[in-house]
Amino acid sequence: MGENRDSGLAGAEADVKAAAESKCGGEDARSRLLDAGERLFADRGYKRTSVRQITTAAGCNVAAVNYHFGGKARLYREVFLDRMLAMRDTRIESIRSVMAGGGGNVALEDLLEAFARSFVAPLMDKDGGRGLLKLMSREMLDPQLPDAMFFQEAIAPVFAVMQEALSEVCPGLGQREAAMSIKSLAGQLVHTLCAHDMLEKAGELEPAFFEIESSIRHIIKFSAAGVRACAKGDS
Repeated sequence: MGENRDSGLAGAEADVKAAAESKCGGEDARSRLLDAGERLFADRGYKRTSVRQITTAAGCNVAAVNYHFGGKARLYREVFLDRMLAMRDTRIESIRSVMAGGGGNVALEDLLEAFARSFVAPLMDKDGGRGLLKLMSREMLDPQLPDAMFFQEAIAPVFAVMQEALSEVCPGLGQREAAMSIKSLAGQLVHTLCAHDMLEKAGELEPAFFEIESSIRHIIKFSAAGVRACAKGDS
C-alpha cells in the first residue's frame, strides 16, 4: 500500500512537471511569469491577485507558478528580488564610479547627482518603472515579504556605500549626520516621483512645478547646502 501511494504521489508530481514544461517551461516562461506577476501585484495587490490571473496573463497553465517558483508567495518574493537587486547594483555602481573618477577630489554635488539619477531612473522607466513604484508602495502599506528582506537586500547595501562616500567627500560629516542626509535625499526623491505620478494621472500637473529634471537639480542643490551645514556643525 505504502509503495503504491508513494508511486502515485511521484507520478502526480511528474505529471505536474510535465504539464508545466509542455506549456510553460524554460527561462522565457519564467520571465513572462515575473513580468505578469509584477504588473498584477502592482495593479491589484498581493491578496487580490490569483495564480490563475498571473498564468493567464503570462500565457501559461496554472501549474507553471508552482513549477518555477513553488507558489504565489515565492513568485512575489522573486518579483521584488529581480528588480530590487538590479536597482541596488546600479545605484552602488553609480556611486563607486563617480568616486573612482574623481581622483580623490569629488565634488559633493557630483556625488549627490550620481545617487539621485541612479535612484530615479529605474522608477521613471516607461517599461515598468511606474509599476514598480506602485508595487513598492503596496508592499509598504501591506507587507508580504519576509521581515527585513527589503531593507537588508535592497536598501542597506546602497546606504552603506553612500554613507562611506559622503564621509569621504565631507570629512567633517559624522556618521549620524551622513545617515540622516541620505534619508533626507531619498525621501525628497520618492516624494517627487509620487507627487509627479499622482498629479499627472489627475491631469493637474504643472510642468514648471513638478517637472522631474528641474526637481532633481533643486534637490541636489538643496541637499548639498544641508550636508555642508551638517559637516560644519551648524544647527
